[in-house]
This record gives sequence, structure tokens and C-alpha cells, in this order.
Amino acid sequence: MPTLDAFSSHAAFNMRSLTDSVNRMPYVPGRISSMGLFEERGITTSGIMVEERDGVLGLVPTTPRGGVATQQGLNLRTARNFETRRLCLVRNINVDEILNVRAFGSENGLQALESLVNATLQEMIPSVDMTIEYQQLGALKGTIVDADGTTVIYNLFTEFGVTQETEVAFNLTAATLQTLSAACNTIVRKIQDNLGAVNVMGIHALCSPTFWDDFTGNAAVNSSFDRWMGVSTMTQQIGGFIREGHVRSIPFHWKGIDWEEYRGQLGSTSFVPTDKAIFFPVGVPGLYKQYYAPADFEGGQGMGLPRYARRLPTSQDGRSVPLEVSSYPLPICTRPKVLMVGRRGA
Repeated sequence: MPTLDAFSSHAAFNMRSLTDSVNRMPYVPGRISSMGLFEERGITTSGIMVEERDGVLGLVPTTPRGGVATQQGLNLRTARNFETRRLCLVRNINVDEILNVRAFGSENGLQALESLVNATLQEMIPSVDMTIEYQQLGALKGTIVDADGTTVIYNLFTEFGVTQETEVAFNLTAATLQTLSAACNTIVRKIQDNLGAVNVMGIHALCSPTFWDDFTGNAAVNSSFDRWMGVSTMTQQIGGFIREGHVRSIPFHWKGIDWEEYRGQLGSTSFVPTDKAIFFPVGVPGLYKQYYAPADFEGGQGMGLPRYARRLPTSQDGRSVPLEVSSYPLPICTRPKVLMVGRRGA
């Protein structure tokens, strides 16, 4: 069988097989994904309706036994529509790459070609997954933006009709234990108040590098941070791992908040704005949702999957075979009022 014919005639290279393959490949998660914050769910439509029930709790007045009970008002519901966006990459496999493909070991020519396709898909997946991480971080900040960093896809505060809490100032160059404690208490209290009766397991902070350096270097924090570093390093040595320098995989707990530096960036632009830290609650059921819509091409309907892959028609000059990887994600924070920001400076 000619090598090029395998793409169109062999089942290993149809849309379903390529999609199954790309979803089985090892996923290299970013920090947000590894935290497991977002509840993932496939949907059968291109968008979702988020229903908000504005139930107001109040004191119940006493009434005589057998008398008329106090009537509770109706819980008003508001439905909001959110549409998914497509993430799509195309990469050409040139004829020169697949001509005279030879098997290694016991592989036959078809297996070697399949390995080449899988290797190509592996090169494409990280860009899509990093974009999903970027969008999830946007959902934690309350504003999901496009890859250019400025085009707003969804402002969750606007969509849910709430205003974001005022940024909390951390004057880290002159802050004392008292002023830093007060700033932390402000964040913890406002998040708890905005959650209402919902229990929260913890509050997490993702810091820009500049915020992190000044925060951990502040005299009021540094002694606690140094002790934590010693315990964290010792713990990892006991577990068989010796790590020098920063222990990035374990958040630093201080004043009711788990702090860590967020390393994600595109070029020289940090995903967390310079001089800022973002704060959000963790362990709240249903607070963060990650939806995946079905594909917008033939054969991609049904329950949405995290990724899709397919072979596009061979180029007109017959010199390349395009492979496409796509995803249709939608990350949402259902109660954006709980999302807060701290700034480095007065």
C-alpha cells in the first residue's frame, strides 16, 4: 500500500481514531489543571445556560401555635448563556517526512507512519493545553481573555451582574506584621462573606514573581517562610527527593491563605499581572466548571471531548497532509464575587 494512501484508506487515520489517540496521550498539566479546581464535563451543545437562584436568608418571626405561618418569597432565577470558543491548530506533514518510511525493529511501514502522526500530535497538544490553562486562570481572575491578552471573551463580573471587590494593598516594602495580617484578614473575610453559608476548605493565592519576592522577603513573613522552607525540604528528602532552592510544589500557608508563585507566562508577560496576586477559595463544590463542547465538523457531534484530532484534505499540490487538533472549552467561575486581587504597593 503506498504510504500516502494509508491516510485516507486506513482506519488508524480517520477522525475517530485520531481523536481517541490524542485524548489517550499523556497530558502535561499546568498548575491550575494540576490543582483539580475545575469540574470537567462534556456537553452536547455549543454553549450552556447558567442558572442563578437568588435565595435570600432571613430571620423567621415567631407565630402563635396553630396560627398563620410566615410566607417565604419566591426564589428568583436568572439564566445566562455562555458560548464555547474554538481552539484549533493545523500542522502539515510533508511528503518528504513520510516517503520511504521504514519500520524500526518489528514495526511495519503502517506502524511507523502511525508513530510519526502521533509524534506530530504530541507537538501540537501542549499549545492547546496551555491555552486552556490560560483561560482557566482567566476564570480565576474573573476575566477570560483571548491569546492576545487584551480581547475579552467573557467578563464574569459583568455577566453575573456583580462588581469585583476593591484591590487590597500590600505595601510589602514597609509593611509590618500587623498591616499584613490586616490585609490577609480583609481578603479572608470578604471571600467568606461572599460565599455566604457555603463552607470553604481554604483560600489560595497565586502571586506574580515580583509580588512573591517582596512578600516572602518581607521581615514580617520571612522568618515563617524560612521555617516552612526547611520543613518542606526535609519532608521531600524523607520522601526520597532532594530539592534545593525554592520548593514550588507545596504552597506556603500563612495567615489563613496558601501562597505560591505562579510561573506561567507567554514570552515576558506573566499570566498573573506584574505586582499582583489573585485570591480565590478552594474546595467549594460547583464553584469552578470546565465544559467541553462537541466539534463543529462532521463526525464530531455528541458529548464534547477535551480534544479532537483529524486529517484534513491533502494539499492541492499533493506535497503535504494537514493534521488538525482542536478543543472547544469553556471555563466558568459561577460566583465571581469571591475572586479578589492584591497589589504590591500602597
